[in-house]
Amino acid sequence: MSLMQGTDLVCVSTMGGCASVSVSCDQTLNQVGRCLTENANHIHNKLDENVETLQVSTQELKVLRDDLLTRVFLEEEKGHIRLATVQRWFSNVETVESQVNELLAEGAAEIFSEFRIQKIKEVNVLKSRSNFRVVAERVPRSKVEERLIHVPVVGMKAMAEKVCSSLMEDEVGTLGLYGMGGVGKTTLLTLINNIFVNTENDFDVVIWVVVSKDQKMESVQETILWRLGRFSEEWKHLKRRRESVRDQAILFTTRSKEVCSEMRVDVEMEVKCLAPDEAWELFRMRARDLTLESHPDIPGMGTKTETQLKNHGYEIIGTLVRACLLMDYEHTEFLKMHDMVREMALWITADLGKTKESFIVKTGSKLRDVPKVEDWSVVQKMSLMGNDIEKIGAGPYGTKKLVTLFLQNNKLVSISERFFQWMTELKVLDLSSNESLTELPTDISKLVALQYLNLSSTGIKILPVGIKYLTKLIHLNLEFTHKLKSVVGISNLLSLPEELKSLEHLKLLTLTLKDAFVLERLLNIHSLVNFTRYLSLDKCIPNAVRISLVAAGSSAPSVQEVDSPLQHMKSPNHMYFRNLTRVDIVNCEGLRDLTWLMYAPCLSNLHVEMSFQTEEIISREKVMKIDGEKFTTPFLKLESLSLVFLYAVKSIYWCPLPFPALKYLKIHRCPNLRKLPLDSASAKGCDLVLDANGEWLRDVEWEDDATKNRFCPT
Repeated sequence: MSLMQGTDLVCVSTMGGCASVSVSCDQTLNQVGRCLTENANHIHNKLDENVETLQVSTQELKVLRDDLLTRVFLEEEKGHIRLATVQRWFSNVETVESQVNELLAEGAAEIFSEFRIQKIKEVNVLKSRSNFRVVAERVPRSKVEERLIHVPVVGMKAMAEKVCSSLMEDEVGTLGLYGMGGVGKTTLLTLINNIFVNTENDFDVVIWVVVSKDQKMESVQETILWRLGRFSEEWKHLKRRRESVRDQAILFTTRSKEVCSEMRVDVEMEVKCLAPDEAWELFRMRARDLTLESHPDIPGMGTKTETQLKNHGYEIIGTLVRACLLMDYEHTEFLKMHDMVREMALWITADLGKTKESFIVKTGSKLRDVPKVEDWSVVQKMSLMGNDIEKIGAGPYGTKKLVTLFLQNNKLVSISERFFQWMTELKVLDLSSNESLTELPTDISKLVALQYLNLSSTGIKILPVGIKYLTKLIHLNLEFTHKLKSVVGISNLLSLPEELKSLEHLKLLTLTLKDAFVLERLLNIHSLVNFTRYLSLDKCIPNAVRISLVAAGSSAPSVQEVDSPLQHMKSPNHMYFRNLTRVDIVNCEGLRDLTWLMYAPCLSNLHVEMSFQTEEIISREKVMKIDGEKFTTPFLKLESLSLVFLYAVKSIYWCPLPFPALKYLKIHRCPNLRKLPLDSASAKGCDLVLDANGEWLRDVEWEDDATKNRFCPT
């Protein structure tokens, strides 16, 4: 029977019989309506409360993060290293913050689910774990930092011992070494520094400071204090201590004897040229290396797997290195130039000093502005790196001859819209390491001749539309541009690879990626993969995603789920990352191995840090499952391998590798790595430096005694 207006409702209920109640249908419906409204209001209020709780909690978490980050930065300025647990907390905060932002964007109705409520709990847990008593640990500072000697030492040991003996005398507080440029003063000083490594003495610390012509006193002080692990405000206290304590000495080198007099040295010694027989011995040693390395039949000289122009560049650099006009810089891939050679080179390029302003070099000079130049029309190259320049105004008229401009490692905040307007011949522009630089002027489109643009480690958010006019651009460096979201007209980073693809003349690309989906898109564009030179995965934390040796229809490496089965390769010998020379992987979750590096035959530098799920570098199981011919032996061009804070890693490779180019191997905080892929024949002739904790080295399972004696002599 249908319920009509005014119909009575009969409710039968009681235990012993029936009871009837007459109730109006209208009244019932009203009551039901009120009930539903009250419930809806209650739900809506809960939703609002839920949204507000999530927003407030997340904001409080951000404040805690910023405060903790300040503490960490202060400790790092003292030379300390942040704890892995603290870094992991930062990573978790970043992940949760990103997820919360997505939830808030979806709207209130979606947030009321159990999954969204769980995010509130996660935020609160992170807040409760933010109270770190210790955020960083002090790095034990060695008494003396041993320095590499890049040239043969001939006829200097006797004088080095004489200098050391003089420094140990109580009445000697300052000792000056003087001599002509290129005579070997720096080599002698290096030899003296290294003597203190294994010699008992009364000094607490030995500090090496390089003082250049344009260097400010403050930077010298900061270098000394950094070595001491102190803040700059303690300099005055250190000065007072120096005046009251005797057991300190200063040793310096100079080309001028007059400087020794001005410094009021207690002892001065002249560094003289080698005797004829010693000079001849040194010449034979260098000439033999030069002859052997330059002979056309020597294998390896023709291995550069690239263009004739690039080969020619390598040949020039190699010649300069063999002639000691360029030198290796510590354990890096960089080279450095002796100051005397630098001055001579600048003098020659300036037409023997006649056109001094053609090459302007003002590095590390604490400049706050672009220096004034009398005649910009003659300026060809300018280097202003390592200064304090914050703002750059309109560019001067007449800069059409300028082809190289270095502005990296300044404090740039803004560049005038008219700065680049006259630089139509500029080919090289380096703006890297300017973290406060968030945008480029639109008149960058005027740089129609630009071939190299370095924007790494900047705060650039958007590449201006004018970049599409840089049709001659060959190398674009976008490493560590974490704030970069789009090119004008592109809504998000996922489309950036396609936009880069449109730069048809691009030959080299360097990228830092934080999104696995962007990496997947990159791998699907064959041309981009081919000319990628440097790939950095920084905090790339996808949901159960990793890079693996899998092949879709294109037989290319791709990103897959962790549990995805390995598929077969159709052409395993095809090297996809044929130009990839450097890979940095920092704080990436879900990467259990890096077997895809088998596709990078030219890899020279590999750094993996704080990727806590990484168990292997190259997986034997995955390589063996690939059908077809065997891969080429990996890491044939690897020069530097650094593994830091990898608690799960157990293996680099399952058997010894030749490592014919390896010069530097760093193993820090890898407790489960017990065996290295080395034997007594590995890294022959490379003077491999093994940077590792002594206690860890004692527990390494060496291939045999010959290997142990070579890499870990007692």
